[in-house]
Amino acid sequence: MGGIGKATHTQLVYNDERVAKHFELRIWVCVSKKDFSLQRLVKEILEDVLGHVSHLNELNPLMLLLQDKLRGKKFLLVLDDVWNEKQSLWDPLKEAFRSCRTEDEYLVAIDEELVKKYCGGVLLAIKSLGGLM
Repeated sequence: MGGIGKATHTQLVYNDERVAKHFELRIWVCVSKKDFSLQRLVKEILEDVLGHVSHLNELNPLMLLLQDKLRGKKFLLVLDDVWNEKQSLWDPLKEAFRSCRTEDEYLVAIDEELVKKYCGGVLLAIKSLGGLM
């Protein structure tokens, strides 16, 4: 469901200086509902991580490079404008993240603070926003 502020809320968390200090990498990639391509998505994530365009073009070498660059790192990845819900398409990407560090409760506290601020503590607004995210 578009136009209800999910990306705006996520940008507030993503750009918060406490969040920036907490992660070694922060990555924001827009996933197009037109012409979904895991290969293109992985390449864009890598471009953000590497700071330049990778010379690789095939999915498997791209995935191996991504896994290598993220191994042991704490990172925040935002996939914006995701419309494709077909689970099997996302499985290879999830596999690349298995070697990465796990998060703690730090982000949950920041998110709760932002929800209180922007939802005014209204339970219905909080439940609606949570359900949509």
